[in-house]
Amino acid sequence: MLLLDRYLIHLRGSLSGGKSPYEGESLRRALASGVIGRALWPGSRAKEARVTEFDCDEPKCNVMDRRALLVKGAVSGAIVVGGGLLTGVGTALGAAKPSGYGYRVGDQAADFGGYDQYMKPRKMSNNLGSWTLIDLCPVWCPPCNASARFQFGFTNYIRSQGIPFHMQPVVVETRNPGEPSTRLTAEQWAVMYELEREALMHDNGDPNSPLRQLFFQYAQANNNPTPGYPTYVLVDPNGVIRDYVLGADLNAVQASLASLTGKTLNKDWTDESLIPAYAVQVDPNVGSASFKLWDGTAVALPGPSGHIENQYCIFDTSGDAVSIDLWSKLGDPVTASVSGPVRNPSKEFDLHSPITMTFKAVISPVPGSFRKITVDDAGFLEYAPGYYPGGAVGKGSATPTTTFNLDGSIRLTYTASDFFSTRWPGSNDNDRASNETFVPYDMTSPILPYQSALDLTDSVNADESLSSTTQSTVASLLGGGCAKLGNRDYAGSAQQFAKAQSTLAAAGSFRAGSAGDIKDHVAWLGTQYNS
Repeated sequence: MLLLDRYLIHLRGSLSGGKSPYEGESLRRALASGVIGRALWPGSRAKEARVTEFDCDEPKCNVMDRRALLVKGAVSGAIVVGGGLLTGVGTALGAAKPSGYGYRVGDQAADFGGYDQYMKPRKMSNNLGSWTLIDLCPVWCPPCNASARFQFGFTNYIRSQGIPFHMQPVVVETRNPGEPSTRLTAEQWAVMYELEREALMHDNGDPNSPLRQLFFQYAQANNNPTPGYPTYVLVDPNGVIRDYVLGADLNAVQASLASLTGKTLNKDWTDESLIPAYAVQVDPNVGSASFKLWDGTAVALPGPSGHIENQYCIFDTSGDAVSIDLWSKLGDPVTASVSGPVRNPSKEFDLHSPITMTFKAVISPVPGSFRKITVDDAGFLEYAPGYYPGGAVGKGSATPTTTFNLDGSIRLTYTASDFFSTRWPGSNDNDRASNETFVPYDMTSPILPYQSALDLTDSVNADESLSSTTQSTVASLLGGGCAKLGNRDYAGSAQQFAKAQSTLAAAGSFRAGSAGDIKDHVAWLGTQYNS
């Protein structure tokens, strides 16, 4: 903590964490700009909802009824019908109206189907035996996004009350109104809102997909003249429609479930605290370190503790970095003289000997999409406020060898001199002298496993440094992993990706790490709920 609080210098900003392609984009910009049609916030039929980060261009946007943008809607392929948005269903308007059977409350639910985010054909009937909440939503709809943030927690809560339950999202359009959704759209939505274990249907890029007519069919069958998004439809384990909820109102869905199952369900699904905020938590009871001083003194801090002090240093694992601070115990290591700086080797690291640090960190609470702890390069500083006007000078960096132990601890080992030629200024040990080192840690953002496998296949096939045999072997393994992922055979899928990783590693390819990331993500999915 001392090091980052004190200087947070050159390395901290370079943390890389396998960001998802949509990570870091403002949902306000990506999802709310140019929104047209009708999108409903909770309770929007009676009152306006408070606008939070899913803000719009107007001060209030609980009912996204953009009649003033009809011209814009027509240009983008959107038509306002009865105050609601109808996109990509021109053929339905010209045809005879549906009888409504299969879409009314009390009906046996229509067995609509499509491809899921892993290109596996899915039908509503796949959910028989479980309560199912159909969620009809386009990506451009802010209330849909706002409500989706709660759906992972909602699912876990309902299941924890002994109710078999699944979400059945049907993502009908991209962030561009009127544009049909694709497999990638569905996978992005699944990962963003931690719904990977569900089967998210999409249009597969077809502007005439029947899935795009569903919200209109449910509205018409239930005598609603103003269809909108999101549309929630609650279906019981026997496939009978039990409720139709227009707008982002999970509390209404919960009330129906409570009434129909006799269970006490009393969460408030407008309470933002129910949306998990993930953080890295360090175990204060795990930690150790060892190194040598420049004068040859061996220093060991066996712990176990996340904060250890002795006569030489302070070892600490808090504050987003694992660090060793010599200055706090030994003082300034350098003084001025007429001939230049004079350094005390009993107060500096031996940069030619390995530095080892162990710590343990977890992500809390347990996330709904796979994230893992990652470490950055180690930084070295010389801290001497009595010598340097700014207090400290950054000296160089090193890449730790990272070992993830079975007990959950993480062991870091690095030797500064291994990186002198590429990362350290100066020509000798005196120039490079350092008395503090730190290794930042963080958590990665979740990846898109299926899309990552497709992208890796393209990269491998285009890599001329790999033999054709390696290319074809890896492509086949990645394809097999994707197929098993579609079948929800997570163990089998992870095994295929692991073989791809080892094949690439044997070929000396840096792409082995990418295959390993996919393997880890899929293996983790297999540890989550399986019903």
